[in-house]
Amino acid sequence: MLAARLQTEALRRRPAWRQRHAWMAIAASLIVVLGSAVALREWSASTLEALLHAAVGDHRFCALTFKLAEPPIPLAEAAQRFGGVHALLAAVEPDTTTLSGGPLRVLERHSCVFEGRRFVHIVLHYKDERISVLVPTDRDQLSSDLWGVGPPTDGTTAVTVNEGFHVASFRSARHVVFVVSSLNDHDLQEVATAVVGPVSRALAGA
Repeated sequence: MLAARLQTEALRRRPAWRQRHAWMAIAASLIVVLGSAVALREWSASTLEALLHAAVGDHRFCALTFKLAEPPIPLAEAAQRFGGVHALLAAVEPDTTTLSGGPLRVLERHSCVFEGRRFVHIVLHYKDERISVLVPTDRDQLSSDLWGVGPPTDGTTAVTVNEGFHVASFRSARHVVFVVSSLNDHDLQEVATAVVGPVSRALAGA
């Protein structure tokens, strides 16, 4: 749109030498616009990578070893202090309580901080493993520009391996959600499928 407007103005009743200068201005403007888009995408990718790292760290040091520097707080208290998505996820439950490997249970829900990033943290239990459902609440992950490099929105999940843990991720309109565990890809995908619907519906009110 910017290029079209500049071109129209540049060609409107101007001598040839002015048209040449106008085209140079158009080219310079496009370089600035494209450069900004590339920089934004790089920023978004680095933000998503930082969120993924923090989610894995939170699972390790909160759900597994209980070694966070700051104690977790109940979601009800977090909702009063911070607002945002804490109240929306206070009662969310997986779509099914029994998967192919047995029951999927919610152990606890709280708000916690890892390396300066606050998460809504839902801890599940499946096949003798703890699974973390983590929703970052920081403002830097709410920009729609992040999702050009983020996980899908069509209800599917993407499973990756990060720092020895398997991670499934999905997103709502304004939030990314990480499901982290030592389960294998198939089992984690099954768990993620059980939570994507309820969590996405809850976050729709954010």
